[in-house]
Amino acid sequence: ASAAPEMTDQAVTDKIEDELFFDPGVTAAGIDVSTTDGIAMLEGEVNNILAKDRAARIAETVKGVRSVVNQIKVKPSAVRTDTTIRKDVLTALFEDPATDSYELSVAVHAGHITLKGVVDSYQERILAVKVAKGVRGVKGVEDDIKVSTKSNRTDKEIESEIKRIFHWDRFIDDNVIAVTVDDGTVHLSGIVG
Repeated sequence: ASAAPEMTDQAVTDKIEDELFFDPGVTAAGIDVSTTDGIAMLEGEVNNILAKDRAARIAETVKGVRSVVNQIKVKPSAVRTDTTIRKDVLTALFEDPATDSYELSVAVHAGHITLKGVVDSYQERILAVKVAKGVRGVKGVEDDIKVSTKSNRTDKEIESEIKRIFHWDRFIDDNVIAVTVDDGTVHLSGIVG
């Protein structure tokens, strides 16, 4: 067997650029990539926040990447007023079947949104942010949503559920990740690839 080829920073940069080029959700022409010691730097402009997030996720999947610094700016193709963006975010949250019952307030300043309110789970919080990011003209989202569960679960129950999820996830080696829960706050430690 031969040794695996060395992953140079330039090879990592080239691979990230290839992956971005072939992804239909990202306009790679507006993104500059550089890598130093396995840390990938993404710079440039895209026309929506979901493309910015997707570019970072793509870079994170490339072998040899230790971390991604996402400095991509969002410049929407059409200028929209804050009032219009706010109205569209509220409508999107109301019309999405998974978020229609959320009681969230939306503030917008120069295309940057702040979401406030209370939801029942972390997944609902993440979904509300994703729905808001999908609105045309949004440049950034500040997540100030609180999670308030209706049932009081013990730390042991939460820990047990997380360990079970990790055990069956094909991307996670649950033998090298320790899970502890202290007053509802989850602490993870260990090693990842």
